Amino acid sequence: MANTLSLMQNKIVMELSGWYQFPLVQGIYDVGAMCSVSMGLVWRTNIKGLSFAVKYEDVFDTYRMKVSTDVSGQKYAFKNNVDERCLSINVKYNFNGYKGKNKETSTDDRLGL
Repeated sequence: MANTLSLMQNKIVMELSGWYQFPLVQGIYDVGAMCSVSMGLVWRTNIKGLSFAVKYEDVFDTYRMKVSTDVSGQKYAFKNNVDERCLSINVKYNFNGYKGKNKETSTDDRLGL
């Protein structure tokens, strides 16, 4: 289950997205529920083609995998305590009006096809 919410205000775009995985059984393992929430902000400046973006992944630090099993009295449990949070900052500039060179088309005449 996943959802994305976008809010736009002139040159500023805010995005909030999240997903949730229900608990499941995978073979002999029981996998616990997992979820994550991410948020981002994009600012399009007055300079044509220039924008700045900030994105923060796993805001609430909830992306933790929990796996367990109990087969014939042998119990096994695994909990992933890796920190999946990430902050990224991007600067993007689109070269407006850029036109690529016309490329010559290649032929396969010399191959005898």
